[in-house]
Amino acid sequence: MWEKIKNLDKRIIYLCVALSVIIPMLNPIGLPIVITEETRRAFQAVDNLPPGSRVLFSADYDPGSEAELFPMNIAILRHCFQKKLRVVMTGLWPQGPAEMNKAFGEIKKDYPTLTYGTDYVNVGYKAGGLVVVNSIGSDFTIAFPKDQAGTDIRELPILQDVKNYSSFGLVISLSAGSSGGVVWVAYGGTKYHVDVITGCTAVSATEFYPYYSSGQFKGLINGLAGAAEYEKMVGAPGKGIRGMDAQSMSHLVIIGFIILGNVIYLTEKYGKK
Repeated sequence: MWEKIKNLDKRIIYLCVALSVIIPMLNPIGLPIVITEETRRAFQAVDNLPPGSRVLFSADYDPGSEAELFPMNIAILRHCFQKKLRVVMTGLWPQGPAEMNKAFGEIKKDYPTLTYGTDYVNVGYKAGGLVVVNSIGSDFTIAFPKDQAGTDIRELPILQDVKNYSSFGLVISLSAGSSGGVVWVAYGGTKYHVDVITGCTAVSATEFYPYYSSGQFKGLINGLAGAAEYEKMVGAPGKGIRGMDAQSMSHLVIIGFIILGNVIYLTEKYGKK
């Protein structure tokens, strides 16, 4: 039996790993999700805002980071509308505003009464990174005189009285690198004293934790696991929780094959003596 297992066709192993990913994605298992303190604080930063507050939500990533950041984009956006907050969407990356539109498209059927220009708006992308973030502190209309469709922002009820960061209760940045969360917290948070939370890819999280530990970020959502935690707190399981199920199951399958390989090796080694 050991000889058959040792010479197992590699394609069977690949198939097992593939099924361990595909099945949980199609039929979530519902593995336990432990809420971390940094994600809980990010959730509370949104949850504590009074209804009608204006939030500046920046998607600072592109499709290459969708696997981790898009689920949290959907979850946070859903949370904002549950709390009846007014959302001003933007992005420091050229593809960011499109990512915001895509995330809104995922949930708009659940909020049919939302009106563009009153409850939410997308002011699009403006090149410049930290220059844009810094200029919002002086006058929002200088950085974004028009929305993504070319409409003067003074014609939109949600932005008619907007001035600078004082007009926003919170800045949210989903960040895949530079420019992103660090720029928002360095200029918006530290210089203009607006609260900032961020979500980031797991591989870049070490760059953000010093800012979270120092209190500059009011909350931090770390990778796909953080997205799953946020979905759980919002009460809307989605791609984050399904993704964590798939990731956990694939890890278990791989670990199982590693253990099996070592058992075969040790059995052959000591069985010959």
